[in-house]
Amino acid sequence: MEEKYLNYEVITFNNGVIEKNIENIVEERKYNIYINSKKIFKTVCSPFNLEEMAVGFLWMNGYINSKEDIINIDIDTEGKMDLKIKGDTKKKEIELEKNNSKMEILSTEIPKQITLMENKAKLFKKTAGVHSAALISNNEVIVYMEDIGRHNTLDKIAGYCVLNNIDMTNKIIAFSGRLPVEIVTKISKMKVPIMISRSAPTNLGIELAREKGITLCGFTRNNRYHIYANSYRVKDN
Repeated sequence: MEEKYLNYEVITFNNGVIEKNIENIVEERKYNIYINSKKIFKTVCSPFNLEEMAVGFLWMNGYINSKEDIINIDIDTEGKMDLKIKGDTKKKEIELEKNNSKMEILSTEIPKQITLMENKAKLFKKTAGVHSAALISNNEVIVYMEDIGRHNTLDKIAGYCVLNNIDMTNKIIAFSGRLPVEIVTKISKMKVPIMISRSAPTNLGIELAREKGITLCGFTRNNRYHIYANSYRVKDN
């Protein structure tokens, strides 16, 4: 199995003692995204699950509706993602609809979703340098993704679901990162009704979640968490 990190020699200061060590460092690469030969965007990301990330980027930004809109994906080693799609390269704004899912979750099950994600986080345990996200249904991880960028993890999950015709509604996202408005926007586009994170939201993230019917849980650590939006989906029994 290909390692997803690099080894770097470092100098460690430890209780007054200076030592030489080898540390596991996450890899970061730059990519230019081309759609129908037109340069659209440049990004940095972890160099794995790139096809899923490319498809997720296309779908999140309204360039495609399904995998049938994709003609070809070519990702080279020089940092170019060349995406061929049907239609033009005009970005389409996606209207965020209110999530009216009737899905519910027991209050005691919320911390377990973070544990399910963390059990998959092998690269984080080796490097502490990536974010994690998992799409979960009935206490089963359907897909787990990691990346140096928290937003990239969600693009990778969305891309995987588009390529494999997986419905993202009535499922849960467990997440390691903060919940600003752009992250909640992605969750809304994915039509996921429940978002559970280890980290904090921002005010705009909370306001968008409340407006769009997303149950937003944060600071989920051990058996403690906050519900910031739409607590009616969380039941005691």
